[in-house]
Amino acid sequence: MSTRASIVLKLKDEDIGKKMKFEPSRLPLGITCDMAGVDKVEWVELSKRYIMIYHNYDSYPSGMGVYLYYIYNDYDKIINLLLGGNVSSILGTMLMQYICYPDGVWTDEKPIVYDEMPEKEEDYIYLFENGIWYLKSNRYPEWVDLEMVLRAERDKLLNE
Repeated sequence: MSTRASIVLKLKDEDIGKKMKFEPSRLPLGITCDMAGVDKVEWVELSKRYIMIYHNYDSYPSGMGVYLYYIYNDYDKIINLLLGGNVSSILGTMLMQYICYPDGVWTDEKPIVYDEMPEKEEDYIYLFENGIWYLKSNRYPEWVDLEMVLRAERDKLLNE
């Protein structure tokens, strides 16, 4: 199901001002990407406080939220993911980056950096800050800890 999201990372102070690049070898264990398109990924100047990408598929908490919480669960994994640009999906073992599509163009797919926390434009917005994943959506109009959302969804399924 196509549910769209933004994935945002609050950068560490020491990373602001650096140039960094996506590294396939730094993906979480068991996750791969289309190596044929990775050569189109360029360096990203981290000139502002936040970095964000777009995610297109199954972005609801019990879909992408589970992958963010359990697999992309530390700063280094997340920044590497975001440095690779916009994605169709992070679910499964293959990272589906738009830049790797035949018509993928880096200027269209590169991550965006912001001075301030970007507003929610998609169905969901996920923020990783200080070691915690947060979520905002129509159901959760204020920031909520993703772990609490996942626990509530699990408990609901177990009680049905």
